[in-house]
Amino acid sequence: MLKRSQPYFLRHFYTSRRSSQSGFLTSAFVQQTDTGVDNLSDPGSKRKKAPLLRKDTICQSIQDLVKDIHVPGFELISVNPRIKDGGVFIEFYYISDSEATTASNSTLVDDPALTKIQSTMLEKINSQGGLPSSIPFKTGHIWRVIGYPWKEDMRRYASRTLRVEFDGPDIREERLWDFLRPFGRIEYINPPVPVPAGMLRSSHVTFQRISSATVAHNCIHGISIPSPSNPQVSTRLNTSYERPIKAHVIRDWLTSHPRIVFPVLVFLIGSLTYTVFDPIRAFAVESKLLGWFDYRKNVVVQWFMRQSLFKLLEPPKAESRHLNASAWKDRKDAEESLQSYLSDEPTTLTFVHGPAGSGKTMLLDSVLEKTPRHLVIIDCSKIYDATSDAGMVKSLARQTGYRPIFTFLDSFKNVIDIASVGLIGQKAGLSSSLQDQVKEVLDVVEQGLRRATIYVERESKRGEENEKLKEKRNQWQAERIAKIKSGHFHDGRIDCVAGNGIMSELGVGIERFDDESERSLPDNEHQLKQEQPPSITAERKEYKSVRSIEAIPVIVIKHYDANCQGTKSLITTALANWAGRLASGKIAHVIVTSDDRDATKLSKAIPTRPLNDIILSDADETSALSYLQQNLKDLGLEHKFNSQDVRLLQRLGGRVRDLETVIHKLSTYPNVTISEVMEDIERRGVTEVRKNVFAGESEEGTNLAWTKQQAWSIVKALAQKDHVNYYDVLMNFPFKGNEEALRALEQIELISIITSNGKWKPLV
Repeated sequence: MLKRSQPYFLRHFYTSRRSSQSGFLTSAFVQQTDTGVDNLSDPGSKRKKAPLLRKDTICQSIQDLVKDIHVPGFELISVNPRIKDGGVFIEFYYISDSEATTASNSTLVDDPALTKIQSTMLEKINSQGGLPSSIPFKTGHIWRVIGYPWKEDMRRYASRTLRVEFDGPDIREERLWDFLRPFGRIEYINPPVPVPAGMLRSSHVTFQRISSATVAHNCIHGISIPSPSNPQVSTRLNTSYERPIKAHVIRDWLTSHPRIVFPVLVFLIGSLTYTVFDPIRAFAVESKLLGWFDYRKNVVVQWFMRQSLFKLLEPPKAESRHLNASAWKDRKDAEESLQSYLSDEPTTLTFVHGPAGSGKTMLLDSVLEKTPRHLVIIDCSKIYDATSDAGMVKSLARQTGYRPIFTFLDSFKNVIDIASVGLIGQKAGLSSSLQDQVKEVLDVVEQGLRRATIYVERESKRGEENEKLKEKRNQWQAERIAKIKSGHFHDGRIDCVAGNGIMSELGVGIERFDDESERSLPDNEHQLKQEQPPSITAERKEYKSVRSIEAIPVIVIKHYDANCQGTKSLITTALANWAGRLASGKIAHVIVTSDDRDATKLSKAIPTRPLNDIILSDADETSALSYLQQNLKDLGLEHKFNSQDVRLLQRLGGRVRDLETVIHKLSTYPNVTISEVMEDIERRGVTEVRKNVFAGESEEGTNLAWTKQQAWSIVKALAQKDHVNYYDVLMNFPFKGNEEALRALEQIELISIITSNGKWKPLV
């Protein structure tokens, strides 16, 4: 009887069955490559192209191996490649010897004829060295296909896990394992779980290798297994590959675990900032401090500016006022104190304070222009003028060279924090307070200062080594000239030219003579070699010390206001702590200037060291007149003051700002008199007092720290006397112990409160 064979599977070969009245038609599939390695099912895979090049060769080799099998009734039909699973289907006719194969469950019955074909095929394949494959040193095997393979071409790729659906009653785990174990080792089987109505229950079977899952899928898909209790009821098995990674599984996990994702995301963003942007910002601070990218310091640009009309566009330089030895001795002492601080290693802060217009900027300019130091100037007034926290941080960053800075992201960070509160119940931590932002900027600036100091010291050391080499070279040349003049210098090259026996080839050379020949040199040469100044070692040590101190930068914090309120107080606190850290760490000399003498925050920043306190007060009458005469003489103006002019100038006082106003008006308008200048100054002073002290009936007057009666009593008292006692004013009417009112009047520069050795001096 001629029947179709049941399908067989040659390892990586799958067979499919077709019905035929004349017999069995069997197909086998030869897998050309390992699915788990080469992923032939991926249309875009580059590794798929290599097996495709050998597809025809492998199919022809398999056909040559199978067609010559000598079994009665065997007839090869076709060899069909299965590219997606990496194999070949072989179809053939054969004559069955069993009648049982005609039953409905014929796929589970062993046919002796088919068994004989399988054994003969294996012998033929083994005798030829195994099945051909696109993978070197690897052959296949034969399995019988007992199902109905589904040759789909969808985007379902091979994996180690098979999903086995039960179209009928469930199959027990033991029987399913017995049925699938011949295809390869099974790691675990997940039992069926409840599913919605209308869907098939299924089990997930995970093999140890992908090739085993591929074999099982192509061999058993569509098979019907009868129930042990009721042979009339069968279960159809539908197999498919289960994707090892679900679609969007990473995205789904991230969105479902915000309490973990948000902190990790914040950490990554912070790490990116510290590892990428902070080194760039530190380099920007260093470059601004050293002036690497300042075109005005370039030699070529400077020459071009001098030789062109661009010098007319330069802003005029401010006139600097210098004090002679007889004028204003207090200012000379302040300059010497500041110079002494800058000439030694930094151990504390220098606090220069005095009323507005007392000449603090002039003092700094006169000292710093004599010192070849690198400066960082932080003007607190520009920071205070900012209208927002981001503006304050941006102003500080601009003055220190801190860039890039992303202040526009602050609002975006706040939005993320608000959204994170709704998602995870707490803030993500992206936004930061003003104090934290200022501290971050100052920390990076500190790194830039350290790097700049190291760079300057390295360049200084290199210059010192070059000077030593130059000195040695000059000394060697002097010794050589002395030997030539004394006739003791011998050049071996002369022997080669003149021919002096064996020395014409060897020569003596130009190396030094030994000690014996050196002792025969004249005395003047010994003196040249041995003479050295006795103080050369001390000079070198002093030179090295000066170089190391000059490498330390200078930080100038101007218009520091310790009594400011609100967010400005956070700026002053951060600057004070940063300045103390720089001074105690010997990173920079720090000079703080302020109109207020309150140095509480600065003292707390460096508690172990006293502040270098420099007080700038108004000049007395003699010093003020001497200052005016000296500076007018420097400007080429021989102005003589009569008794009336002296009397008017005595009413002016010793404020540097007012003295500079007089000098400016006399130098600008030669025909103006002292009385006209004083009248203009007094008129402006009265206007300022009315505006700042007596605010009238405006709303600003209701928010002042003093009353109009208190201010008027002070004005009347100082109009009668040049100074009054502090305690008399404080304890009597209208103040009655209100010290805050006196402090506020001092801040607006109506009065000056002076102390000496911790005791109050008169109120001026």
